[in-house]
Amino acid sequence: MNRLEGSLPKWLAVMEIGIIILSDNRLSGSLPLSLFQSQSLSVLELSRNNFSGQIPDTIGETSAMTLMLSGNNFSGSVPKSITKIYRLLFLDLSKNKLSGEFPSFNHDSLLALLDISSNEFSGNVPASFGVSTLMLSMSQNKFQRRIPSGLHKSPISDAS
Repeated sequence: MNRLEGSLPKWLAVMEIGIIILSDNRLSGSLPLSLFQSQSLSVLELSRNNFSGQIPDTIGETSAMTLMLSGNNFSGSVPKSITKIYRLLFLDLSKNKLSGEFPSFNHDSLLALLDISSNEFSGNVPASFGVSTLMLSMSQNKFQRRIPSGLHKSPISDAS
């Protein structure tokens, strides 16, 4: 584990970096809006830091295939724009303070892994969960009502 501290430098967002892995540090603050506007970014791994604030709406502009933002202090709702990331395969937003209804991905989504456990999501479980998702974890939230019928198609599901 490194011990990098401070906020994510804004210059990192304007560089054409394809893979950014800065997990297990002490980075803090909010994410720069421009971070998700790079078309070169394919992997963003910022898990287990001290980032806070809301996930910016510009997240929908990224072409990343992997977004790992677990174990931080993100709060508020997840922007609906996240469902526009057409190449997204792996999304981990677990262990944050995210709330509200989770947006529903299109049925043609490529999303294979979705972990939104240990947050404060509420409302209905989106019907798109489990359609193409191979691994889904949504435990320790405040979802209500019935589990969508398509969820049985997901080989690994944790809705406890």
